[in-house]
Amino acid sequence: MKFFKRFAKASTETGRKSDKRLTLKEKYAAFQSLLKKNDHVHSIMADLEEKLSGEYLFDKQYLHASVRSLSDEVFSIIEYLDMLSRGKFKALYDRHNSISLEVEQILSPRMDTPASDLVISLEALRGDMSDVAGGKLANLGEVKSSVGIPAPEGFSITAYAFKRFMEHNRLSDHLIEGLSKLNMSRREDVEGFCRQMQDRVAQAEIPAELHEAIRKATEDLRSKRQYLNSPSSGSPQNLTVSVRSSAVREDGELSFAGQYATFLNVPEDLIAQRYKDVIASLFSPRAVFYYKSKGFSESEMVMAVGVLNMVDAKIGGVMYTRDPNDPDSDTIIINALRGLGKAVVDGRYPPHAYLVSHATGQVRETMPVHQSTMLVCTPAGDIREEEVPVELRDTPCLTDAQLRTLSEYAAALEKHYHIPQDIEWAIDQSERISILQSRPLKVLPVNSAMASIPRRIEQYPILIDRGLIACKGIGHGRAFVAREGADLSGFPAGGVLVAPNMATDLVVVMDRASAIITDTGSVTGHLSALAREFQVPMIVDTGSATVLLMDGQEVTVDAIHCNVYEGRVEEILRFTTSRSTFRDMHLY
Repeated sequence: MKFFKRFAKASTETGRKSDKRLTLKEKYAAFQSLLKKNDHVHSIMADLEEKLSGEYLFDKQYLHASVRSLSDEVFSIIEYLDMLSRGKFKALYDRHNSISLEVEQILSPRMDTPASDLVISLEALRGDMSDVAGGKLANLGEVKSSVGIPAPEGFSITAYAFKRFMEHNRLSDHLIEGLSKLNMSRREDVEGFCRQMQDRVAQAEIPAELHEAIRKATEDLRSKRQYLNSPSSGSPQNLTVSVRSSAVREDGELSFAGQYATFLNVPEDLIAQRYKDVIASLFSPRAVFYYKSKGFSESEMVMAVGVLNMVDAKIGGVMYTRDPNDPDSDTIIINALRGLGKAVVDGRYPPHAYLVSHATGQVRETMPVHQSTMLVCTPAGDIREEEVPVELRDTPCLTDAQLRTLSEYAAALEKHYHIPQDIEWAIDQSERISILQSRPLKVLPVNSAMASIPRRIEQYPILIDRGLIACKGIGHGRAFVAREGADLSGFPAGGVLVAPNMATDLVVVMDRASAIITDTGSVTGHLSALAREFQVPMIVDTGSATVLLMDGQEVTVDAIHCNVYEGRVEEILRFTTSRSTFRDMHLY
């Protein structure tokens, strides 16, 4: 993204300020501010040099954040210098801009979308085709064809198709221009830009050749299902599909978990419309924030879309091939709910949980829950909540045989990819298991010092002592209770986010949160995956955090022993560590 171009407009406004004659007091204040900015610049440069020494690991996000701060501070120095000299150093604005753009090009070289077919069948995709079909669909094609594990039939509307769509409607220029001026610290600016881009996508036209390619691929999918006589998605005459995001950077180094739209049980006559809706989700405020915070350029904002035969799930869920909080343990985590697995990844209801031995496939622990409602497909081509039959509400939803098969798939996928996997799966009405998604599981390094943290600090009141740990760590700050639809623009740096559920919109404050606590949710939900990416301590499924904690209340979050203390607990805060890098992330 052309982050630095936004300074061009700012320099014009500053130029008008520099023409103003300053009082002696104003000059002194400006000079003091200039010196402070200069000190900060030297501090940033010293930190960069220290990392360059080779004794530290750092990631791409660190580089982008450091360069962004450095550019901001140098720009402020130029502003103050220009004010003090009454406009004698205006040339520095252009020089600052050109240097910043050069640095940006080095850090984020432009990614070109390769030419390909507009539509490619799932079985023709491989894991190294993420630049063609996006990470999600490329990985699923690999699962289906190379690993040989069942996955739905389907096709990818490719990254090249996205490029043609954007060019056909002249949206690329609007995207580049809008992002170049965008100030991420101004929420109203971000929302305005996103609203404008989404409106343009809604009004855009799908090119005729792309429309025809989608139509033919849909016909082929219907014919293939009739040939296979698949009962998992309704009658042969009524094809329904899931239309899923598969952005080029999705499910790779970063997950983008829950940032884009997915539509389930879509009738074939709505596939083209849902394709546009998925593209529009690329420009939601939360997705744009995620891109910017992770240092991606606008050339990397490319959306391929997957169209998959809809699995009418009797049971759905997520499994982790390792425990992300204890990766050296021999444990596969399987979470499941009756009905569609969307309820698991959204953290809508607490799921049934199963712990299975990676080595033997033996079920070590079963933790059933009461499930009164479930998400199901409707004949009209939609999804809805229905009541779970009374006799099934308190019984485990998976059999030993199903757990054995799922754990075998988990082990096979981890062996194939050589790293832990985060896997979405479904069991259809005919008891057949399908893999819907497999992506790298983000695993944080084990911090041995955490083992020294006392299980309880007796002299401090414990406000909450239940829940599940989604991301280990220690956090401290004032509680920000974000009820449904809350305005997050006032979330303070270092605050503790307290929320009723695991809405992925909450990602917009993760770079500022010291910890997150939710009433509902699961360790395998999308927000849990994001918390591990941002390395924010997180406790989910507390039941009543939004009731027990008051807005503005000072708390210390122990996401090691699942305790929330009232006040500041120095005895455990000394174990707080800086946010480190992932084991499987590209490091420098």
